[in-house]
Amino acid sequence: MTTLLKHPHAEILVEDLADGRRGVKVTLQDANLFMPMDRCKTTYPLDLIQVILDVKGPCYLCDEIAREEDAEYLKKDLTNDLMAYFDEADFGNKRILDFGCGSGASTMILSRMFPSSEIVGIELDEKFLSVAHARLKHYGFTNVELKLSMDGTRLPQDIGWFDFVVLSAVYEHLLPNERRTVLPKIWAAIREHGFLFINMTPHRFFPIEHHTTGLPKKQRTSQSY
Repeated sequence: MTTLLKHPHAEILVEDLADGRRGVKVTLQDANLFMPMDRCKTTYPLDLIQVILDVKGPCYLCDEIAREEDAEYLKKDLTNDLMAYFDEADFGNKRILDFGCGSGASTMILSRMFPSSEIVGIELDEKFLSVAHARLKHYGFTNVELKLSMDGTRLPQDIGWFDFVVLSAVYEHLLPNERRTVLPKIWAAIREHGFLFINMTPHRFFPIEHHTTGLPKKQRTSQSY
């Protein structure tokens, strides 16, 4: 069965596949817009695909799906980067904060990677967090808690202590004042002998900023934080 999802700027075809997954194909009305990928395969139900489409838009629909489901995408990066410093056993029965969890891709991946640990996702953007909640409802993970941050300089109240704090593709999105204010608060929430892990900050020589804008980077003579 093929389903057509409506969007004012694109046509999204969702086709049921023989292996039980769904194939998603996005056709933009404006072919000049940047789109990281125009098709993907997913186990998501139609209502979750629709939630992602409504929040992320058609250009980043397949990218957002693949970010969480494709083992060669974020899962591979998190595994390679975390396991370069720690053993899997180090994460057993721990509390892990996924700070700036966005739409919950990294949170769901961390939940599967470390099922005996408690994963707490914190996000500033309520719309993105709605996608994370929809993903959590889909999977039914019992070791995940999602919290909304009221602003970029505060942490939600009573979040407790953490053994690991992960900032996955987050640090570069913090404003200078937010970095000065919130990072000490994050550090203060880490238990003794705990760890703060900052992952995947873009390099200035990478030509395309595909994480958010999809635009070429401008040359800068100086920049201060």
